[in-house]
Amino acid sequence: MRNRSAFSFFLLCLAFSGSTYAAALRVTCEGNDVGAEVLVNGKFRGECPVDLSVPNGALKLLVRKQGEGGRERVFEQEIRMSEGSAKKVEANLGPWRLSPAEVQRQDEKVKRLYALPLDQLEKQARSGDPDAMVVLARSYSGGIQNRPIDKVVGLAWWQKAAEAGNVTAMYNLSLMNHMGTPEVPKNPAQARIWLVKASEAGLARATESLASELDTTDRSQANQEEIFRMTLRAAEQGSPSSMLRTGSAYSSGTGTPRNLESAVLWWRRAAEAGNQYAMFELANSYEKGQGVAANHEQAVFWWRKAAELQNGFRNEKAVEELKKRGLL
Repeated sequence: MRNRSAFSFFLLCLAFSGSTYAAALRVTCEGNDVGAEVLVNGKFRGECPVDLSVPNGALKLLVRKQGEGGRERVFEQEIRMSEGSAKKVEANLGPWRLSPAEVQRQDEKVKRLYALPLDQLEKQARSGDPDAMVVLARSYSGGIQNRPIDKVVGLAWWQKAAEAGNVTAMYNLSLMNHMGTPEVPKNPAQARIWLVKASEAGLARATESLASELDTTDRSQANQEEIFRMTLRAAEQGSPSSMLRTGSAYSSGTGTPRNLESAVLWWRRAAEAGNQYAMFELANSYEKGQGVAANHEQAVFWWRKAAELQNGFRNEKAVEELKKRGLL
């Protein structure tokens, strides 16, 4: 089967090798990623794995698998095709995340809820809408939009929202119980119960908190393995910082067998999510050919990305690497 597939790609390459208008692109997927949608420049072109004829020039490749609740897993890459060229891209889809459309829908809903008069907001919260419960809890807890402050009532709505499955409410109740407030006596055991619930419901920062908690208790091998499992779960839940740490754990073999290919995979996901430390690690991997085929152009690309000023921060080590090569 693999030989037949390779032969068909070879024929596709031949077909377009003399064309000034097309090039050959193969997009491959494995495991659960098989069947994902493949889009080129925003247009659906088939399901992965797929062989395509594509135009010359810069292309935006998106491979996407959609799930329930507006969630999706994606792989995105910008590629450049030249006349008659052929290229193969292995699409490793990232962790589940809310799609941009779902994020926008939720943001718009919350704005509408904040704009409601207090009596209508309470009516919607009592109808069982967890989002309305959270907005109501925030309103009473912080006096939003000049509404009356009543932290006891606010706490009651935080509790109802958490019990209705809202992860933000679960996490906030965990913080309240952890620190203690005039309305909530300090209760570490209850704090952990809500933290675990938030983590199990998919909140990455809750899972990160559990991993951090473990990291301060002991340094045994068994504990390192559990820290790795928790960090991996937070990475799969979409946390860029946990993606970075997962890659570093695979690179060093801390809590898991050393696997440089997996390290590069997670550093790439973190880098594509904007983590500049991961961009630097990914650049070094390309430069040294560790866990990925050596590619100086890709190394320079990720060093440059890491060296860009973002929110007042840039990776100074990446700046040094560029200066050493006379590129900055």
